[in-house]
Amino acid sequence: MRLCVSAVLLLLLALTRAAPGPGSEECSKFSILKDKTQMLGHSHMLAAFTDNVFSRNILGAISSLWSRINETQTGLNVAQFSKMNGTCKESRFNMTTSGDTAKVVMFGMKSECQLLNFSSTSMIMDFRATTNNIATFIEKFHLDPNINHGPSDTSQILKAHDLFLISKEPDLNEMDLQRFRAHAKCKGFTGEPDFLRNSREEYCTEEESAPIH
Repeated sequence: MRLCVSAVLLLLLALTRAAPGPGSEECSKFSILKDKTQMLGHSHMLAAFTDNVFSRNILGAISSLWSRINETQTGLNVAQFSKMNGTCKESRFNMTTSGDTAKVVMFGMKSECQLLNFSSTSMIMDFRATTNNIATFIEKFHLDPNINHGPSDTSQILKAHDLFLISKEPDLNEMDLQRFRAHAKCKGFTGEPDFLRNSREEYCTEEESAPIH
């Protein structure tokens, strides 16, 4: 009898260890984006989560954002057009890729991101961003210098984890939103997205966007 009980307990223990944790299936269902040509051309930011107060305030100021990515001899060139606080702005930066990781340095902010397949027209960008001089970023984008950026507003250090849904499609459907929410949840993000595409908001044109230098 004891032998039977021991066998049952061992079986239950094995099943418990083998069972996936909450959300693990959703986290692992999106494969690494291996074909970087999918990044090229026009794409739109449809939804985003962040774990940082400063990044949350930035996303809250954006009503629309789209990018154009071209391949160069040294990597990728990104032209980004955003409407922030009602003003159309253009920023340009270079991106390098190595394996499943992309790296960006812009105005002193360093970012690394993992690229994941979401659908035939969309991808997830899982960003980790750091900077030791947040004032430079605030100045370049003409942001309010009093913008809140964390527990200590006197700190110039920023560390953020951001999750973006990027798509060739200009608008977001409900099914993709729920799939992205589920992925964000198992990555530790809670609540509502910090940015959510509003189809009533027009995208800025390249001609009307003021360059940020």
